[in-house]
Amino acid sequence: MMRKLLFMAAAAALFLGACSSDDGGASLSDDQQEVVDMLNTAMEEEGLAMDQACAEDVASNLSDEDAAALVAAGVDGDPELSAEGEALGTEIFGCLDRDAFIDSMISEISDSGATVDEDCVRDALSDFEMSDLAEALESDEPPDGFLDAILGCVEEE
Repeated sequence: MMRKLLFMAAAAALFLGACSSDDGGASLSDDQQEVVDMLNTAMEEEGLAMDQACAEDVASNLSDEDAAALVAAGVDGDPELSAEGEALGTEIFGCLDRDAFIDSMISEISDSGATVDEDCVRDALSDFEMSDLAEALESDEPPDGFLDAILGCVEEE
């Protein structure tokens, strides 16, 4: 799952203005649509839902070169991104279903052998934005308070 989430972060780093456009629907190039399709497939495999219209709206701002690089690299690849792409954040996570994402995190913790108070985790993460949650998964230094919020809900076995 982590590899797929990291791919999403790389792809998201190329997107601008998650779901903020009101152009009535994005017209995507073949590569932009392929990136959206790859993201949707990766998320479905992890039991996560992504708002299709939101993802397409975000992807419409993806440059042709960066879209092609992501398609060529695939989900498991490490694409060469433009400087602009590298500078952008993980805004695509705003298109993910928050509850499904948190459920996936809870499942990952449980699968590691720890006992998790699921309601505690949901309450503890209620103040975090989706981009904060995504950053926590891919960063060596998660957002302030994230680890404390999670650790207070987990008992090691």
